[in-house]
Parts: sequence; structure tokens; C-alpha cells
Amino acid sequence: MSVVGFFGTYAYEHGQWKTLSEGELPPLAEPSLWIDIHDSDITSVVYAPAGPGSGVAYLG
Repeated sequence: MSVVGFFGTYAYEHGQWKTLSEGELPPLAEPSLWIDIHDSDITSVVYAPAGPGSGVAYLG
């Protein structure tokens, strides 16, 4: 028996969170935050503030 971790993709835009399809990254209006959780232990975080300072972080 194998245990599978958690998978989820979420975006914060216009003051609310929404669940996206796996791997979906639609165009988001700035400011926005996109989080993709892969197998409970690796996460991609894409931050796009209004103005300069956007970036991507990989956590795991």
C-alpha cells in the first residue's frame, strides 16, 4: 500500500482565494499570488505585486 501526498493549485486575486486545476496558471491581474503544492513536500510560489518585485520561490 502506498500513500499519496497532497496536490493542490491555488490563486489569490481580487481579495479572494480560488482553486485551480492541476498545473493551471491562467493570466492573473496584479497583485496576485499563485501556490502549487506537489505531493505534500514541494511547493512553487509565484508572487506578482502591483509594480516591481515579482518572483518565484520553490520550497521543499
